[in-house]
Formats: sequence, C-alpha cells, structure tokens
Amino acid sequence: MFSHLKWANYLRYWDGPEQGERPAAYIIMLTPMATTRFHHIDTGIAAQTILLGATEKGMGGCMIASADKAAISKLLHLPEAMEINLVIALGYPAEKVVIDEIDDPDDVEYWRDDDGIHHVPKRRLQELILN
Repeated sequence: MFSHLKWANYLRYWDGPEQGERPAAYIIMLTPMATTRFHHIDTGIAAQTILLGATEKGMGGCMIASADKAAISKLLHLPEAMEINLVIALGYPAEKVVIDEIDDPDDVEYWRDDDGIHHVPKRRLQELILN
C-alpha cells in the first residue's frame, strides 16, 4: 500500500516515512460510484471520527487523498462500482507536530524545522467561528 500513496506534497525532499516508521494499518474509504453528492461530506465525517478515536488511543493518523487509486483498486481487487475517496494511514507517531497560526491566508504550506519538528499552519478558531 505504501508505494501507492503520495506523502506530504509540500515536503518535496521527503519520500515519506522510513522503514520502521511507516503506518501499521490503512483504512481505504470507499463509496459507490452511483451515490449522492453528499458522499464526500460523509467520508470526511467518518475519517475525522476514526482519527479522533485513534488519537484518543495514543495513535496518529493521516488522511491521504493523493494516491494511485487505480493501482490500489487492482491490488485489493475492489469492485468496479466502488470509488476510493480517502486512505487513512494509522500508526504510532514518530515525530512531533506543532500547529502554527497562519500569518498569510494564502500560505498554508507545512514544513519541518532543523530539529525535525513538523509545523502545520492552521487558521485561528476566531476566524472560523462567526458569532
């Protein structure tokens, strides 16, 4: 599965986790090809719930939409009537992740510092909730 996923597109110099740090499990989130327009919303809700549950148990995870979906479908012998929406990678975190406030709304690129700490820019809660 690992070789069919595209890891951290903004970290162009990084090919993904090293052997021994790779995910312990993957969840392939599927929807029928013939479905409502809400399937992406439902997939996101389910994926977030899975990741929150994993975090509660001390695990980490990542939603991955950038994948070779045709190769994964072939590898897993998935029915043609099903579409891969997301892949969730699960495991135990090997790195520290820090949430940074966004200074420039057009710059959401994540990065690693010299100590290997992964910085992820996010909007402030006050910008997302209207009162």
